[in-house]
Amino acid sequence: MTKGTKIPRNAQSGKFVLGERAFRKISAVEGIKPSKRLSVDLAHVRDLPAEERRLILSNKYGRKKA
Repeated sequence: MTKGTKIPRNAQSGKFVLGERAFRKISAVEGIKPSKRLSVDLAHVRDLPAEERRLILSNKYGRKKA
């Protein structure tokens, strides 16, 4: 049996986080390609701490609260 990949989960919210590699694999199966703009943004934030990465990407691509 092969060793599975652990996916970080939040027990309270039921949400889980996919890394960039997993996101790309799932997107490829679904036939979805990230935009060039997103690819450039991911390259720019790749070396930043996780909190800072999330803040930058969620401000730019996340849903705006009403």
